[in-house]
Amino acid sequence: MRGLVLGLCCLVLGGCISVPPAPARQEWEEIHTRSFAGKSPREVLDAAEKVLRAADHDFTFDYPTGKLIGTRRWTVYAVLMATGGTDYWTIETQEADGATQASVMITRQVMAVMPSPTFNPGASAGWGVQSSTTPGTPLQARAAYDLFWDRVDSVLDGSPWPTCEDRKRAIARRDRGGLDALCSVTTDDETPG
Repeated sequence: MRGLVLGLCCLVLGGCISVPPAPARQEWEEIHTRSFAGKSPREVLDAAEKVLRAADHDFTFDYPTGKLIGTRRWTVYAVLMATGGTDYWTIETQEADGATQASVMITRQVMAVMPSPTFNPGASAGWGVQSSTTPGTPLQARAAYDLFWDRVDSVLDGSPWPTCEDRKRAIARRDRGGLDALCSVTTDDETPG
């Protein structure tokens, strides 16, 4: 009976998880890089920092030459489990032909803790705690990168600030989860002042 229940749980949960294929090199570059004509690397990095500070006041920053590294820790508590993690945003810039070339990479480390039933032959059943950790893996959800770049453009040129709600309405439901790096219950999602 126990095997049947576990098998059904795996089948049901397995059907809920959809991992998109990794983008090819050209698509990866289109998602992660932008060129800003007439803007200095410092202006682009300052705009990126404003975008991340508006997303969540919990960001901390490091400022290596030509880069910005933003780190944000987050935790979500559910009824019987807790999930937490750290998002790492790395923005790099370089000047080329009178423009600033910028790239961004988001990596995420996740840890989950949940109760787990234990079954010992000849003993009574009980409960234990199960935890798992995912190492920092690249976030491959295009929606987060597109929103980030649109917000950097907004800071640099004064165009309207793209809100999370507007973006959620504009993209397919299956792609909305990718926005959680900027738009989730763990972010502040403010407009920069």
